[in-house]
Amino acid sequence: MTLDPIVSLSVSLAEAPGSVALFLGSGVSVDAGIPTGWDIYVDGVQRLRRLEEGDVEPLSADDVERWLTETGRADFNYSRLLEDIVPDAATRRTYIAGYFADASPGATHQHVADLIADGLVRVVVTTNFDRLLEQALAARGIEPIVVSDDSSLAAMPRREHATCFLLKAHGDYQQETIRNTPGELAELEPGVAAELQAILDRYGVLLVGYSGNDEAIRRALCARRSRYGLWWLSRSDPPRAPIPELLERTAGRAIVRESASEFFADLRGRLAVYKQHPSGHTPATVHDEILALLQSGDQVGLTESLRREHHAYDAGMTAWTATHANSGNSFAAIEAALPDIVAILERRLASILPVAFHDSRQLTATLRALTRSIESRQLHGHWHGQARWTGWAIGYTVGAILARLERWDDALTIATVTVSDGHRTEFLLRHGGSLGQAIAQIHSTNRGKKFHAGDWEHLHETVAGFGWLSDRYPELFDGDGQPRGHLSSFDFLVNIAAALRQEAHLAYWTTAGNAARDTARRMNSEPDAIGSLFEFVDEPNVDAARLGVLLGERMPAHTHFLGQFPEWRGAVAILLTGSSADG
Repeated sequence: MTLDPIVSLSVSLAEAPGSVALFLGSGVSVDAGIPTGWDIYVDGVQRLRRLEEGDVEPLSADDVERWLTETGRADFNYSRLLEDIVPDAATRRTYIAGYFADASPGATHQHVADLIADGLVRVVVTTNFDRLLEQALAARGIEPIVVSDDSSLAAMPRREHATCFLLKAHGDYQQETIRNTPGELAELEPGVAAELQAILDRYGVLLVGYSGNDEAIRRALCARRSRYGLWWLSRSDPPRAPIPELLERTAGRAIVRESASEFFADLRGRLAVYKQHPSGHTPATVHDEILALLQSGDQVGLTESLRREHHAYDAGMTAWTATHANSGNSFAAIEAALPDIVAILERRLASILPVAFHDSRQLTATLRALTRSIESRQLHGHWHGQARWTGWAIGYTVGAILARLERWDDALTIATVTVSDGHRTEFLLRHGGSLGQAIAQIHSTNRGKKFHAGDWEHLHETVAGFGWLSDRYPELFDGDGQPRGHLSSFDFLVNIAAALRQEAHLAYWTTAGNAARDTARRMNSEPDAIGSLFEFVDEPNVDAARLGVLLGERMPAHTHFLGQFPEWRGAVAILLTGSSADG
């Protein structure tokens, strides 16, 4: 499958900020209510027809072309029209200004201004006459160097010294330098033409909202000689002429999106992911790399990749703690730091999931490496509880998918992983540590209610936000795109394991209705499932009655509250007998 060119564009912007120049046409102003060149053209034809034929009904866009052909104007275009109906430059400026003089920046202008404010883009070329981008930049405290003709080019600082350099190749309506007619568009002022060519040659170029129909700019694009890429945003696939020809001449790539604002929102999201993972090892790439190594049987490559991910996790934990440990234990400080720790968690999850599915032996070793990291960080305070919380979140997510696919042995491996703090040993999934407690309180406070388990609710929302996870493991997600049911269903297995080991445990799944019953039914109908439970407690007799006795014997007294919940009683009854009757 061909890689979407937005990926290479994102890498170029993230790895080499300022190396890509934007080239903006009239399409970027659509969401600001500004008509495109085509819209102005159609409106102008309607005006011309009224002047020639009197007060007549407006034509449709198709009928406009028919009328032009009937009146001997089949070769008419936007520039020729303006030259005919407003032949002098001063009147033409007033005519054009009427379409945008009172407009405000739209969503696309805001996206572009954000890229500039973040330092990812420093050079912009535009054929637009309006000042909407300048307004969006001013709202962010940025005053660009604006060049609209040779005289302003000579008077302004050089492009290399600007936070933002804006070249308005067709002029600025307030400076009366606008270029519209065929004669004006055939040649740019010499200095502006040279500056445009230098930008095209020395930068990567992203063209947005531009049709490619201006003669002077087409020549400059065709003459481009650059080691950097060129990307052209198109609303149609394939793009309309003359864009395909220009892409071929410039070795450019088309990015297809419905609108400029949709494209920039997508780009900003990708750049945000790249910012969280500056090494380029995003969760998606880590997952796919390890999966490919497993599928190819490359044990050496797999070992090296898993070792790299183990060290990346450890280094990320150390850096996160060092960065935030002096921030105080306020909920505000912890909440502000959560996105960074979620990014570390997400990447580690991505490295473990393929192993869990394809190599049970390697899974045990990988989980052991994870628990060693956690045990080495068993310190007091929220900032030192990050490893316990990430292990808890990873374990539940991996286990939920394995249980959903009835991989009972591997699911039990996850459910019964233990960690030790030097004083006692307990299940990794028993709780999320001190950071988990803080998250529970933060989540409850933010939602204005007290959750039975706020960290559990936060886990649901966090996992639901991992787009790569839903793409690769759709079985984890319900019809509403949420993982709640399957996470809670797996927790039933965790609770059974805890009871058999005489471990106290909080049954999170009681907050999710009857989720546990799904797992109970599947386990009851799958003979190997109960057998796995008996192997887990070293019991030779594989039958439901014996399991019921063990549960009764081993359920610790201080978890008697579980008996208050019909979900617990019903799920256990189904597991043991296949019947949903409580008792």
